[in-house]
Amino acid sequence: MMGQAMMPMNFMGAFVIFLCVALAALFVLWLVLPFSVFGVKDLLRELIAEQKKTNELLKAVIEDSEKEQGRGDYGDFPPPGDMGRRGTRRDSD
Repeated sequence: MMGQAMMPMNFMGAFVIFLCVALAALFVLWLVLPFSVFGVKDLLRELIAEQKKTNELLKAVIEDSEKEQGRGDYGDFPPPGDMGRRGTRRDSD
């Protein structure tokens, strides 16, 4: 009989130990979290700035190559915004 009464106490003791370990882990993570978040913000700002520089450089390279090849004026092709405006049935109405 005594063995059956001790069984719930053993589970309760194990549960309390598990709960204490889990709460201690959460406490440590809660202390470390602000340092990791604020450390990442600066890195993200640097990455965004570098990406903007890269986009500007790529745009300059494309413009230079278009000037060298004479493609800046679209040649015989209509500009991109003018594709569907000519030769439609609505224009003749």
